[in-house]
Amino acid sequence: MAKQVLVRTLIGAVAATVLTAAGALAATVTVNWTGTITNNGGYTGVAVSDTITGSYSYDSTSPLDSGSTKEYATGHTSSFTLNAYSGMMANQNIWLSLDVGGTHQLDSRNPNDDSEVYSGDLFDGKAVSQIFLRLSDTSQTALSNLSLPGSLDPADWTLNSILSSRFDITGGSGISFRVTEFNTDAPNTTPVPLPASLPLMFAALGGAGLVLRRRRAR
Repeated sequence: MAKQVLVRTLIGAVAATVLTAAGALAATVTVNWTGTITNNGGYTGVAVSDTITGSYSYDSTSPLDSGSTKEYATGHTSSFTLNAYSGMMANQNIWLSLDVGGTHQLDSRNPNDDSEVYSGDLFDGKAVSQIFLRLSDTSQTALSNLSLPGSLDPADWTLNSILSSRFDITGGSGISFRVTEFNTDAPNTTPVPLPASLPLMFAALGGAGLVLRRRRAR
């Protein structure tokens, strides 16, 4: 009798695992943005008022980091194109803050462990160390809680605000810009794959159930 209870308990646990995994969804949000250079950092081929474009993506189901900075460790990517320059920063974070200096902020910046990786063009021989994209909301209506939004409505955010975005250059001056417009792609929602070991677990439980049925038949 105890063995039957144990097998039923195991089957229930595995079923719960399957249902949880099947119901989990990874929702990738992609934000495409356009901005205007406000400080060119003195680099060749970059001038104030030049247009910069880019995009970044994040997983809106990422849990809140335990740090006081309200940081989400999403490992997301940011990319940019500026005249003859282009590049991408991988393994960045999203920082989400409520009521900072009278605004709500959604920032894309480097993680605390400095594990971000830049690939792309160099500015006068110097690489980008951080792509810092900041969206601010002076009306404080865009975010109702500390959770990453599944989509971003441009009407909720204060574009071209005094809070400049930028990308920093290793060993050089940063280049600042202000976001003038952006749009959000429809979230790409994909199921989280089931653990590879589940078929083996089902086979083992099935065998245990068969043994119990044979014993009961005796």
